[in-house]
Amino acid sequence: MPITLRKEKDETTLRLVQRFIQAVKASGVILEARKRMYRTRPLNERKKKLRALNRLKRELAQERLKRLGKI
Repeated sequence: MPITLRKEKDETTLRLVQRFIQAVKASGVILEARKRMYRTRPLNERKKKLRALNRLKRELAQERLKRLGKI
């Protein structure tokens, strides 16, 4: 939904800019843009499985080192 404003009679450009900023804030455009900017995509199944395997490998390596007394 586009935001349109027209300059009123005897209105300064600064006041028009202020009205525009208020309209943008009220419409929620900035909040939506920020949400989209920092959105993270969900991982696909393959990446989830690979991360789980790597996590298991690290845990096993730590456990092995503990048993050997190196940690």
